[in-house]
Amino acid sequence: MATPPPRLPLITVLGSLNMDLVAYVPHHPVPGETLTADRFATSPGGKGANQAVACAKLSRARPASFASSSSQTQQQLGAGSGSGAGPAGAGGADSAAATTATATATARVSMVGRVGADAHGAALRAGLAAFGVDVRRVAVVAAPGVDTGVALIVVDVPTGENRIVLSPGANYAFLPGECWWWWW
Repeated sequence: MATPPPRLPLITVLGSLNMDLVAYVPHHPVPGETLTADRFATSPGGKGANQAVACAKLSRARPASFASSSSQTQQQLGAGSGSGAGPAGAGGADSAAATTATATATARVSMVGRVGADAHGAALRAGLAAFGVDVRRVAVVAAPGVDTGVALIVVDVPTGENRIVLSPGANYAFLPGECWWWWW
């Protein structure tokens, strides 16, 4: 009988999950001004989700492409193809590399949080899972009027400064008394 592999350490992140809606503008609008964005991107985000993806990436073996020079690595990962505003911001190649390296994980990563029963919530859960994050404790809140959290982000392209308006949505459906259950 073969000896089972040792159980990997568990990293659990309890935090927010938001869909980032990012507009890139030539300058921040003044009150009453309407601007046309240079470009727009939608990507998974939220402090908790971003941390969970970072932990998942760091707990996997790096693909061989990371051993090459910085510029080659950026080209291989499709730098500039994503918004950089959330977990999926690095582009599709990075996601594929993360999935390939999952077999050599040094830790398990789990996310605890809430999303709405909507397309944004489904995309957030799928995005986290694609990076190897366990989403079994990311609950879908199906209550009327409770949507997935959304962050409206306006980025001033010349300066890189941003302004963020957050609608927490289902993130606020998580109550402190619920924290005990995910530990067991």
